[in-house]
Parts: sequence; structure tokens; C-alpha cells
Amino acid sequence: STAFPSAPQVAPVSSGQSIFFAMDRGLFTMIREYSLEPDTGNAEADDTTSHVPQYIPGGPTLMAAAPQEDMLAVYSPKDVAALYVYKYYWAQDQKLQSSWSRWEFPGVTAILNFKFIDSKMLLVVSRGGSVFFETMDIQPGAVDPGGEFVVNLDRRVFVTSKTGRIYDPYDKKTVVPVPFDPTGDDYICVTGATGGSASPHGLKVQILDKGVDTVTLSGDLRQENLYFGISYTMRYRLSDIFIRQPSQGGGSLAVTQGRLQLIKLILQYSKSTFIQVEVTPLGRSTRTYVHNGRLMGDPENKAGIATLKDGNFAVPILAQNNRVKIDIVNDSYLPSSVISAEWVGEYVQRNRRI
Repeated sequence: STAFPSAPQVAPVSSGQSIFFAMDRGLFTMIREYSLEPDTGNAEADDTTSHVPQYIPGGPTLMAAAPQEDMLAVYSPKDVAALYVYKYYWAQDQKLQSSWSRWEFPGVTAILNFKFIDSKMLLVVSRGGSVFFETMDIQPGAVDPGGEFVVNLDRRVFVTSKTGRIYDPYDKKTVVPVPFDPTGDDYICVTGATGGSASPHGLKVQILDKGVDTVTLSGDLRQENLYFGISYTMRYRLSDIFIRQPSQGGGSLAVTQGRLQLIKLILQYSKSTFIQVEVTPLGRSTRTYVHNGRLMGDPENKAGIATLKDGNFAVPILAQNNRVKIDIVNDSYLPSSVISAEWVGEYVQRNRRI
């Protein structure tokens, strides 16, 4: 009843009641979602990349889906160190979310293969001539054992407190043996949950020295579980903000006439410890605003503890709506979760539709 061309170098993948397949479109890739209407039985193949037609490079070779997490990942050799991830959400018969993002893997020269098993992504990657097998937990509600959040580090390695460690009481430093070579990359160290009188979960530890298979840390860390890994950056850029009004055919219509001057942006966050917002007006330098989730006078705001808080973060914009770039950034290991964003502005109407 239907026929659609499909890229021959990558096999289609099934996800729930849908089948995703790729189509070459010049220098870029189109991903279609093939499904059947439950009531009529008609087949449709919606273009999931219609809003980002020049985002995924052409010639994809690998594709995998995680139905339980509503996620699809695509790899193209034209961007050897990245995966393009499609996140969607269905509510009854309406798709409320359809977003594409790019996951970058620094130092990777090729992604040889990847698959999803339950809520884990398994990858076989090439780094500097060596092949590595890596896993990634993709479930949104994951937490570290005994902790309140996930320590967000790339190539993270867990080192238990049961490993033999040497403490120097005079210089107040601890030599920790590690099962990897820490000299090749810029590793950082964060405490894991241990319970008892040990340090709380999620505190950064100063690295004093690195050996081939040892790391010297500041303080007495003989009883600490530790996480070692490399920091990475999460970046989300907001779309241009417009006033919207109902259209005659249903849905909403952006009002592009007149001038909308944005005054501030109000972010509502949940279970977050670090949020950074970068505001870049056209032709001007970037302004950075940082929020660590701590509120003065809050009895739960304790020093030396990474606390998860809910609240609002107001950021001044002071620019025209279509002449400013607003980025939500997190380059730390601490969690951040933005639920929604509201804006306050001044609108001057120059004409009116009749």
C-alpha cells in the first residue's frame, strides 16, 4: 500500500509500534517514522527531522532504538565523534516531544557499533588506535548507589574504598591505586556515597599528583568510595521567543510584526545543584549567570554538602527577542533539570491583522 526509499547502508530499526528508517537527502539525512493508524489502518511515514533538515550529516551507517526510553540514536561517519539522538514522547495519540540533540565523545576516532539493552547504551569505540567497550545509563531517574543524584562524568570509573591506600598524615594526602592510566586525560575526582562518618556524596576532591596507575589526593580518603572521570558540557539553546496567538486552522501562529523586548527569563528547575545561563545579544559580548541552587536563609542549605533543590532562577535578558541567543549550560558534574521557562518582556504593536 505504501513505498518509501530507504538508505541502503543502514538498516531500519523498530521501536514499539513504529519503524524508523533513514533517507539520504543531499549532504544531510532524513529520519522517517513509519507507523499505522490504529483506527483506519492507514500507513504514515512522518519526517522526524522536518524541523532540523540540515542537522544530521548524510550517509549514516548505524542506528539503534530504545523503546523503553523513547529514544533513537544515529551515527554517521561524517561526524566520527558524535551520535545524533532523537527523544520523543507520546501521550495517547499526540506526540508532545520531538527533539534532536548531539552527543559528542571527545577523543573518539570512530564509533564501531552501539546497541541499547534495557536502559543502557553499549558502545564499541576507537580511541587513539585502541578499542574500548563503554556503557551509558540513559534512564532519566537514575541515581548513584546510596546517593541522591548521578555524578555526571564522561568515562567514569568507580574505585571502591576497599582498595589498598596509603595515607601520609604529615602532608595530609592519600595515594589511591586506580585501574586506569590517569595521566592521559584531565580526570577529576568526586566522592561517592559511603555512609557513616565519611564525606557526603558528590564532593570534588583535589588531585595533587598523577602516576601511571595511582592518584594522590588531598586529605584522608582511605574510607571513601571515589568516582574518577572527565568533565563534559551540556548545552541547550532556546529557540527564538515570539508572542503566539491562535490561528484560524488550529494551533498557534507566531506574531512577527512589532517589537518584542525581552526583559528577563525565569527558569523553573527541579532537583538541581548547578545551572549556568549564557546570554549573547547580537554584536555584543556574552553575559554569564550562574546559580548553584542554594538559597540564603534556607535551613537545608548546609555547607560541605551537594544539596538538590527546587526553585526559580531569574536571568536578565535586556535584548530584542530575535537578536539574542540564550544557552542553558552545565559543564560541571552536578545535576541540573530545567522543567520550564517563562519570559517577561515589553511588546510594541505596529500594525494589526484584520
